[in-house]
Amino acid sequence: DWRLRALLVHGEILLAAGDVRRASEIYTEAERATGLTANEITDRPDLQPIVASLGLSAKVGVGRSLLADDNVSQARSYYSTLLGEARDDPSVRAAAGNGLAECDFRDGRMKEAQLGFARVAIEAAGTPEEHARALYFLGRCADELDKTGAEPSGATRAVAYFQEVQKRYPQTTWARQAAQARP
Repeated sequence: DWRLRALLVHGEILLAAGDVRRASEIYTEAERATGLTANEITDRPDLQPIVASLGLSAKVGVGRSLLADDNVSQARSYYSTLLGEARDDPSVRAAAGNGLAECDFRDGRMKEAQLGFARVAIEAAGTPEEHARALYFLGRCADELDKTGAEPSGATRAVAYFQEVQKRYPQTTWARQAAQARP
């Protein structure tokens, strides 16, 4: 799993550096490698959840790359397909739900985004990264709705969401973003 982890870290670094095209390629490579690895370890049930988690990270990376490239339409299509493939996997459903809600957020559809993130926050407590992402974006939605006057106490709620992300998930990207996003 070290190769998979290295690919994911490489993708994250490229995404942070703004090299969206290359990040997407690396995440796609990680997704393929995860599938191959999963086929090779059928006799190792102890490793299967780890590889599945890495595969989810790769899928999320592909979607985040599309969003970072402001390709919301293609991201929405990707996440819709991912949701359709999720079936009984709550982690994949959470990632796809967050992705679709982020598409709504980027399209300025704050109430729809807020509803999508709230759904994931309730259903994905067992998927820490996706739960943190949902809480972070719930804060962003509340802040945006406060700015437009649609949610008068939104700034206060945003701070509460950002604090919760930082408290519960301090080592995540979402906690770092929450620290910077405080209204």
